[in-house]
Amino acid sequence: MKRFLAILLVITMCMGIGLGATGCGRNDTVDPDKAAELKIVMVTDKNCLGDKGINDSCWAGLQKAADEFKNLTVDVVEAKKEYALAIEDAVDEAADIIFCVSSDMAGALDLVASQHEDKVFVLFGAELPERFNVAAVKFNPEQKAYLAGVLAALSTKKNVAGFIADEENSLNTSYLWGFTAGLVTTNPKCFATTNYLGAGATTGQAKETAVAQFKLGADVIFNVLGADSREGAMQAADERKFSVIAMNSNVIYGHEEAILACIMENGEAVCYSIAKRIVKGIFDGSAMYYNMSSDAFTVNDPFERLTEKEQKKIARVMKELKAGTRVAPYDYATYQAFLSGTPFATSDAEQIAAQAQAIKALEEAAAANATEAAVTSGGVTDSGVTVNNESK
Repeated sequence: MKRFLAILLVITMCMGIGLGATGCGRNDTVDPDKAAELKIVMVTDKNCLGDKGINDSCWAGLQKAADEFKNLTVDVVEAKKEYALAIEDAVDEAADIIFCVSSDMAGALDLVASQHEDKVFVLFGAELPERFNVAAVKFNPEQKAYLAGVLAALSTKKNVAGFIADEENSLNTSYLWGFTAGLVTTNPKCFATTNYLGAGATTGQAKETAVAQFKLGADVIFNVLGADSREGAMQAADERKFSVIAMNSNVIYGHEEAILACIMENGEAVCYSIAKRIVKGIFDGSAMYYNMSSDAFTVNDPFERLTEKEQKKIARVMKELKAGTRVAPYDYATYQAFLSGTPFATSDAEQIAAQAQAIKALEEAAAANATEAAVTSGGVTDSGVTVNNESK
């Protein structure tokens, strides 16, 4: 963390904001719109801009931030080649901070970040604990999966839905029980057929498993597979004519007939929020947590498959998740509590609380710096108003 903060200090010290220092202009007041230039470059996933998905959404959020903060400039590198090369292109753009908006980039970013320790990177949906200069953006997987379960229950004609994932771990466990809860509470007649393929699963294994689930009656499958295998489930859906709920907009094009919808991060809200934290000087490189309370998820319907009834139902559920009147389970114990109506906290409740506390402390430090700078630049009257160094 100290090394991360050292990089941020270099970036922000002449901006007069954040991290306990007013920087080069000790006498300057803290005014983000008048600070030195800060540049954020976003790297898209392989669908690039125009995907009507995560890339367009994240880019809209950064543009919104740039419109609001005049010292912030934003640019984008479209990953039309290997991710490592695209991230290197972003580094060459003289970016202060680089946003990688897909967890599929984790492997490539691990390599590039190790070679550019003077750069700050933000990675969506994954964590690189060995890279001090990479800040993780984390999301509640069970909330995402719960929405998928609701959609599956509304769309299945056979009351059977499939769940297919790689290895059995805490992340995929959250997906499973969140999905199952959304499924059975929306349609009690439904049940889920579930398969874990294990680490190192191949496209062929994924395809065979998806076909087997289809033969068991699943006419909609929630595809939680990783980048190395999920294409197999998509191929099976194309051939057998069943529907897939995806989690990553990177997989939906080329499979237009199979995709029911994509449950994805609300890139516009999240990227705007992070950019604002950076400009305001309340970004310290620690993991950032987002869930429905901060509008972190959206249901992407690029091919207009969802009926008006399905859209209204999903909207109601999202509203309840945001308000906390509905809490999605993330393991077997919380699933049992969910079914019995026993209250339980979200999986990231402690982290969200700690994050809020940390942000509050950073905001208070930034405000204290602003007051100190204003006093140094000409004094503050009892009314707190100073004009041209003369009290009014």
